[in-house]
Amino acid sequence: MNSDNCSSIHKHWKTLSTLLQRSPRLCNSLFKQPSPVPVPPLPCVQRLLKRCISLQQKQLLQRHLLAASILFQDQNLHRQELQKIYSLEDIFPDIELVELQSVSWIAFPIAVVKERRAVKITLLLGLKTGNGKCIVQNRPQFSKSSRESLELSVPDGKDLLVWTLQYESDSPVTGHSLALPSALAISFLQNKKKWPEQLLATGELTAGGQVRAVQDIQKKKLLLPGDSALFLVPMENNTPDSDKRVVPVQSIHEAIAVVNHLHQGIYDPQTIRLFQLAAQDAHILLERFNSLPIEFFVLHDLSTVYKKIRNNPDEYIGQLISCFKEAKNRTQLPDELMDLFVCDDILKLAQRDQFTAIQFCLVQLAWQNHYGRTNKSRQWSSLAVTIAQSYEVKKELTSLANNDFINTRFNRYDFRPELPELFKLRLEHEKQLHQLQEDDGKRLGAMYGTLAQNYGFCGPTYLTHLKEMTDKAMDAFGRRDAGEHSRILSYLIYGFLDNDAFTEANTLFCKVFSLPADRPESWIRKIFAGCESEFFRLPFPITLLCRLLAEQPELLERCSWKESRQHLTR
Repeated sequence: MNSDNCSSIHKHWKTLSTLLQRSPRLCNSLFKQPSPVPVPPLPCVQRLLKRCISLQQKQLLQRHLLAASILFQDQNLHRQELQKIYSLEDIFPDIELVELQSVSWIAFPIAVVKERRAVKITLLLGLKTGNGKCIVQNRPQFSKSSRESLELSVPDGKDLLVWTLQYESDSPVTGHSLALPSALAISFLQNKKKWPEQLLATGELTAGGQVRAVQDIQKKKLLLPGDSALFLVPMENNTPDSDKRVVPVQSIHEAIAVVNHLHQGIYDPQTIRLFQLAAQDAHILLERFNSLPIEFFVLHDLSTVYKKIRNNPDEYIGQLISCFKEAKNRTQLPDELMDLFVCDDILKLAQRDQFTAIQFCLVQLAWQNHYGRTNKSRQWSSLAVTIAQSYEVKKELTSLANNDFINTRFNRYDFRPELPELFKLRLEHEKQLHQLQEDDGKRLGAMYGTLAQNYGFCGPTYLTHLKEMTDKAMDAFGRRDAGEHSRILSYLIYGFLDNDAFTEANTLFCKVFSLPADRPESWIRKIFAGCESEFFRLPFPITLLCRLLAEQPELLERCSWKESRQHLTR
């Protein structure tokens, strides 16, 4: 193709030109796939067409070129010349090229079985304004069953254009199994998404969107492109199968939810299968709650499973409490989950299960404090006190006193050295338990941590109290709860900064987060490189880093400003 001075032609077209010249039959399989790039300049197109060894191959190449033209909205070439090249009358006798180029298109594979062998066919769908018609290609034809399946997915106010990258002499496309992939493709097209490369789907659809069984699943599975591919099949076709790439679905809505994981960069079939189960089963959702990423709650409609939890509190509320307790490293929880039960629901629960009711109040109080929602904090705190008055609580009273301290003081920025009476009483009780070694000290550590934070916000004159409470909290938590140490020591770093004790603050900052001493450029790089890890989901490393650099501009001057700025503004 160099004779046409096409040195800038994409490798795809150069490869086809070489194969047409040396091994033309090898090109046919490439012609049956959508082009990854737009149409080349007209002289190069003509050269490709001249090298075809048969009329059949030329027609197949024409379809390949047409697909490239419409998929990439390529309208730069002269339409009259292109009309001759593409031979549209063999595909859509009554449609002009300009119309094909004006509508939205998507290309995707369908799996069919011909002569006992599974093959992939590239199907192209286009949507244009219309009256709900399904306009299929002239040749090769589609069977009545396939036409009916396509018609199910035509959106209101649109016409659907359908054609394939096949020989014109190929046998008709038959069967209902293209219904599921076609419906998925139309959904992607309407949402301006492409068909994922690693996806294959097969299944019949009902008018209500339910996926029905089809034949030859095992044969079609052989067409999967790789280990990370997904094969969506009807739930009725699901069998105990060691191949985790096969994902059964019951409806088009479930299929769309599954595929949306691919659009979010989640490709692992086992992970997607877990998400499927969690979206359908309340026990699995709650059991795996803290391992589910935020994308899960965005991609799935969980209204049905939430409704089941709400309607069966005795069965699920214990698991829900565990979810809230274990969700320490989450920056947020779904509002729908937090609001499943209101105070009146828990008051009714307390009549038959006071222990669980007060536990729920405490975890709600802790999370509402975390969000700074003072109104809801007061509601849950008041309910906890009401239940506690008629129930001999022990450990729960300590948690209530600690959370109520945060609710009544911290959430109002009312920091002062005088302690609430209930807090003082519970603190003395926990000290005694700890001295008798009857407890692991976790509740005592939490109370000392609250005191450390309180004294830290009381101002520089209370640095000695802050140091004392920090030491006591660390001792109470001990090695068993070492994960709490960074949070407690962060309060002390803030205190050092408030006292302009920059050397102490910098040294402790490096020690707590295992950073190189006095090397701010390495601090920035390491902290932001570790943001994806569970440890660095805590806000302290980043907020402390910003505070350190803000109060000590000379540290930032020693950094590579360009690189540091890229990290800090990500």
